[in-house]
Amino acid sequence: MLSNILKRAYLLSSNYIDVLGLVRRRKRSGFNPFYQLESLETRVLLTGTPIDESAGEYRVHTFLNDTGVYEYQLFHRGRQFGVLLETPAGTIGFRGRVDSYEVDGFGPTQQFNPFLNDADAVMGQIDSVTVTSAGFSAAISGAIATQGGAASAGSWISTFTISYNLNAQQATLNGQTTVSLVEFLNGKDLNLGGLASNYVHQVQLNTGAIGNSGDMRSMEVLYGTQSQPPDFTFVPTPATPGTFPT
Repeated sequence: MLSNILKRAYLLSSNYIDVLGLVRRRKRSGFNPFYQLESLETRVLLTGTPIDESAGEYRVHTFLNDTGVYEYQLFHRGRQFGVLLETPAGTIGFRGRVDSYEVDGFGPTQQFNPFLNDADAVMGQIDSVTVTSAGFSAAISGAIATQGGAASAGSWISTFTISYNLNAQQATLNGQTTVSLVEFLNGKDLNLGGLASNYVHQVQLNTGAIGNSGDMRSMEVLYGTQSQPPDFTFVPTPATPGTFPT
C-alpha cells in the first residue's frame, strides 16, 4: 500500500520534516534542528481490565495506556513482536519489534490513515483485532482528514492480517485499503499512510563516533508492475527532505 504514497515532500520548518507523513523527526537542541530522539513512554493502565486473547502460538494483550492510547500488543511464543496503536486523535499505526536479540528494538510506526496534505493522519479507529492460530486479523476505518483535521474529504476502511516468522525475524502485514472521496482533490495530495520515525543524522553515537542512528536506516519504495515510476530507496538526510519524485 505504501507504493503509491510517495508523490512529493514538504518541509514544516517549526516542528517537523514530513515526507508525505512518511518520516517525521522532531526538534532537539544540540542536534540538527530538524531532529529529535523519540522516548518511548512508560506503559501504565489508566482504567479497566486488560484483555488477553490467545490462539495457537499467538496472543494479543489489549489495554489503555497512561497517554490515552489504545494498545493491542501482539505476541508470538510469548514474545512481543509488534503493537497496533490508536491515539486519542485517531492515528492508527503499527510499530514492529521483530529483532529477537534487541530488547528495546521497536522500529518506526507505520500509519494507516489516508489523509490530505493539509491535515495529518488522524480521525481513524480500530474496529477489531482477532487472534487466530495463523496470526491476527484486523479491521480499521475512519474519515479522510483535511483542513487540519477539522473536516473530512471522505472515508476509508482497511482490513489486513499480521503474522510473524521467528526464523526470519520478520513481521508481515497483508491486506487492502478502500478509499471513498466525497469531493475533488482540487490540487491537494491524497496520502495513503505514513511512516513516523525517530531517525537522526550525523549525531554522536554511544561509541563516541559521529553517524546516523534511530529506528530505521532507509526505506524501499516499490511501485508495482503497472506503474511507470522506477522503484527506489529513500535515505532520510537533510539533503533530501524536501523533494520527491512526482
